[in-house]
Amino acid sequence: MSDHYVTEQHQSAIIAFIRYLMLKCSNNHHNRVSGMEVDFPSSSMTTMILPINNNMNAQYQEVYETADILVGGIQTLNEDTQRLSYESVKIQNSIDALTGDIPILKLSIQEQNIFLDGLKINQDILQQDVLSLKQKLEDMQFISYDGTLTWKITKFKEKMSKIDIDL
Repeated sequence: MSDHYVTEQHQSAIIAFIRYLMLKCSNNHHNRVSGMEVDFPSSSMTTMILPINNNMNAQYQEVYETADILVGGIQTLNEDTQRLSYESVKIQNSIDALTGDIPILKLSIQEQNIFLDGLKINQDILQQDVLSLKQKLEDMQFISYDGTLTWKITKFKEKMSKIDIDL
């Protein structure tokens, strides 16, 4: 029901009704004043009509200004409602789009984790291969091609100091 009060049809009906009341009050006042002209002398009638007429005009003006302010407020509220509704739809569409992207991102993360796990395994294998090749290279340095074999003792100083301590 509250939605009905802010519809353009309802607002137009309120404005039309206020105008109708203003016109009716003006006509009733005019008819009463016309009847008073017969009963009162013209000098006293003028003094009575002016305050009544000014008072009624002030009331009409006040009602009209109040109605105008209310109509402006209702229009502003309608515009705000439309703007907020548009923004709400826009945000909801963004949420829906992002929600749809979440499973895709989860799958992508899983695929990347699997890929990285595979890379780690390959890296470990390559590291072992590098160590093996390094050992083979060190072993090849001991071989002589002229028929003599040269022995290389690694960490000679450490081994000699151990021997000295043991003796």
